[in-house]
Amino acid sequence: MIESIVGLAIVDDGGQPRYLRTSTFSETAHHPTSLWLSVAKSEAIHPILLRDRRFSLAILHTGQTGQPQFYRQHDRHYVHGALSSTACQVIQEIELDTHTIFIGEMIEGHVTPSKQRNLLNTDPQ
Repeated sequence: MIESIVGLAIVDDGGQPRYLRTSTFSETAHHPTSLWLSVAKSEAIHPILLRDRRFSLAILHTGQTGQPQFYRQHDRHYVHGALSSTACQVIQEIELDTHTIFIGEMIEGHVTPSKQRNLLNTDPQ
């Protein structure tokens, strides 16, 4: 069985990380390197994204469950042990009925070394 990839969209709320589990994100372009993230307008992080125009996206591995363990670097929040984490500056917003698509230019990234990650669950059960 292959599990879907889950990401955490993370914003800074007065020094505290606030996050939203999401699987609705994708790379947008290679130059400038950017990605998009869809966030429901009813989510608590939505007004923070509109105000601060920055977020981090952590891609989790299959063994990461429960409450994420955050660390802060360069005024951004990241998740310990995530497959990858990317800090983005919002460069465009696309308003839809119930969601906003935030397009963010990637300004920093971290990747966990391959010996520490477990992307796919290959157990045939």
